[in-house]
Amino acid sequence: NYSMLEDFSRSYEDAFVSHEWELHNPTEFLTHVIAPIQPDVLIINFGHLAEMVTHKTVSDLSPSFFEAARNSSKHVIWKTTTARCDGGGAMDSYDFLQTLERDYGITTFDAYAVTAVITRHILDGSVDRDKVCWDKFHFNSFVYREMNKALLLTIESLFNSSN
Repeated sequence: NYSMLEDFSRSYEDAFVSHEWELHNPTEFLTHVIAPIQPDVLIINFGHLAEMVTHKTVSDLSPSFFEAARNSSKHVIWKTTTARCDGGGAMDSYDFLQTLERDYGITTFDAYAVTAVITRHILDGSVDRDKVCWDKFHFNSFVYREMNKALLLTIESLFNSSN
């Protein structure tokens, strides 16, 4: 939606060009950039960019971050980062994901759990790594495409349940 992009651009400019906010503070970003736009859906995925934000792990984020997320959008989804093809990767704990849903009303989409199944098959030799991975860390595009379809179904269910 072009209008929403214009709103985001204007909000981003107001928050970061006209002021001295730092992108290193995700709570300020939610409060000053995202909340004024009030998107229908906000998907949060910090991925492997921990060095760019002030927390060491996602569970170190303060409750004010999750409250800001909830107040920034009608629907908030915490999307975990995928597993890596080599078996590594950052995994959010099950308890953490349950806390997001129970305490903050944030929907979780556990991309790690889905892709960890593929990784287990790669590591046990039942799936050829070259058929599903394009390097030692990342899956081929069809894996992400199917995961994005599942994410879209999750978003659709949020809208259907709120009507």
